[in-house]
Amino acid sequence: MQKLSERPAATAGAPRLSVLADDTTNPLPVLVVGAGLALAIAVIHLQDQGGLLGNVTPLWMKYGYYLVEIGSTIAAALLIRGKVLGWIVGLASSVGPLTGYLLSRTVGVPGDTGDIGNWAYLLGTVSLLVEGTFILLAVISLWRIGRTSVRLDVVGS
Repeated sequence: MQKLSERPAATAGAPRLSVLADDTTNPLPVLVVGAGLALAIAVIHLQDQGGLLGNVTPLWMKYGYYLVEIGSTIAAALLIRGKVLGWIVGLASSVGPLTGYLLSRTVGVPGDTGDIGNWAYLLGTVSLLVEGTFILLAVISLWRIGRTSVRLDVVGS
């Protein structure tokens, strides 16, 4: 029988970080700012698509908007609850549209080449700033969580 203090050889030295874990590293104001940014991403995309059902074409982009809005809202809820998964879902909900916006303005995307070179769109610029800020905050927060997890793992050995 294995003692509680012993770890299996396969996981020895590996950090014990679970995406379902609580974020005990970042203070509450950081979590609130992250949740606010995630909600802002959802609201920006809701506004950009023309309301709840929207009028975005092509169809794949319309469903992409829905995914961003739902994902950002879920990320905000998880962050308010202090869950690590909130940062990861939020990253997906911000990196995706940021990349899509940059592609649509540079080389175009399938079914929507009319925005190539349209960098003067104010809501798009605001979206880039909000998404970029969330990405920066999430990367720093996840780095801090990972660093703390590794440090606790080494100390606990």
